[in-house]
Amino acid sequence: AALAGILIGDRIQKIDGQVVSEISTDEMESLLGGNRNQYVSLDILRPSQNLVMHFDLQKRKIDIESISAACMLDTITGYIRITHFAESTPIELDLAFAELNGVGMRRLLLDLRNNSGGDFEAGIAVADRFIEGGKLIVFTQGRAPQTSGQFIATSSVTFPQLPLVVLVNEKTASDAEIITGAIQDWDRGIVVGRTTFGKALVQTEYPFQDGSIRLLTTARYYTPLGRSIQNENVLSDEGKSPAVAPKKFKTPKGRFVSDGGGIQPDFESKKNAKSIPALLKKFYAEDNDYFLKFADEYIVTIPEETRPKKQNDFLAAFQMDDVLWNRFSNWVSNQPALKINSGDLDSIRFIVAAELKIALAWRLWGDEGRNAATAAVDEEVQKSLQYFEQADKILLN
Repeated sequence: AALAGILIGDRIQKIDGQVVSEISTDEMESLLGGNRNQYVSLDILRPSQNLVMHFDLQKRKIDIESISAACMLDTITGYIRITHFAESTPIELDLAFAELNGVGMRRLLLDLRNNSGGDFEAGIAVADRFIEGGKLIVFTQGRAPQTSGQFIATSSVTFPQLPLVVLVNEKTASDAEIITGAIQDWDRGIVVGRTTFGKALVQTEYPFQDGSIRLLTTARYYTPLGRSIQNENVLSDEGKSPAVAPKKFKTPKGRFVSDGGGIQPDFESKKNAKSIPALLKKFYAEDNDYFLKFADEYIVTIPEETRPKKQNDFLAAFQMDDVLWNRFSNWVSNQPALKINSGDLDSIRFIVAAELKIALAWRLWGDEGRNAATAAVDEEVQKSLQYFEQADKILLN
C-alpha cells in the first residue's frame, strides 16, 4: 500500500466497491486475502486534502519477520527481540546487529520472552553467533545411539564480545531455551527474568498406513554442561517422571547454575502486576484507540521534510513538551465520547506521553516502531539494564 502511494492517516472507504462500514471483518479478510496474482481496489479518503483517491493494488505475500524490534534503548544499549525462529531469523539478526553496531551499540539486551521456538536449525545458527567456534551449543541423548548427537559452534559468523543480557520468562521455550542455556553455561551473558518453560524433547514421527502419525520421544536436549532443560511437569508420551532434586553445575568461570526444569535466570524478576488506571482505559473503550486516532491526525500536519525519518532518533528525542501536550489536551476535549477534562488528564500525563510515543512510532514505522517504542517503556526491559554491570564482569574475568 505504501509503495502505491497510500499515506499515514488515509482512510479506507471502500474495498472492491463495498463500503467498509457495511461489511464484516470476515468479509474484509476475504476481500483483502486470496491469490497473490489478484488485484483489490481501494477508495481512500485523504483528510489532509479532503480528497478521495482510487488505488488498484496487487495482492502479495507478506512475510512475518521473527525479529519484532531492534532499536537503541539509550546511547550504548542495543535491544533485539526475537519472537520465534524461522529460516530467515539468522539473516534478520545479522542485519539488526550490524545496524545497531553502526550507531554506537556497546552492549546488547536480547529479549526472548514469549518465544516458544520454531525452526531448530535457525535457533542453532542464532546461538552460533554468540558462542565461540568449537564450543558445544547443545547435545541430545536418547536410548538408541542414532538419537544422540552434538551441535558445535562454528567460527563462520560470531558477533563481537559485547556485554550481553538475555531476558526470558515462563513462555520462553524450546530453541530459545537452548540459546539461553548455552549463553549461561559458557558465561557469555547474564540471564534475567523468570524460569523458562522447560520444553526439550526430541520427538520423532512414525507414520501408519492409514495416514495417522505417532509422535514418540526419542531423546532429550541438554545444555553444554549437561543440564536437562525438560520440565518434568510437562506431559509427554513418557508421562511425568518422579520429582528429582535439582543438580548444581559449575560454569568455566565458577558460577553455579542448576537444572530441574527450564533455564533458571541468574537474576529473577517478578511478573508485572501493575493495574491500568481507569482513566487510561477510556482511550481504548469499545475497540477504539484514541492515541492512534490522534497520531493519524497529528502526523499528516507535519510537513514531509520535517517528519521524523529515523526510528532510533525519534525514540531517543521524543518528549511530551507543553506544545504537544496542549494540542493533545485540546483534541481530547473535542472528543465527546471520552468525557475527560484537562485536570484529570494532567494526572496521567506521564502515562499518556508513553502511550502517545508508541502510537506515533506505530504510525511512522509500523509494527517494528510500535514494538521498539513499547520496549523503551517496558518495566522489565528497563530493570534488566542494571545487570549489565554483572555482564561486564563475566566478560572480563
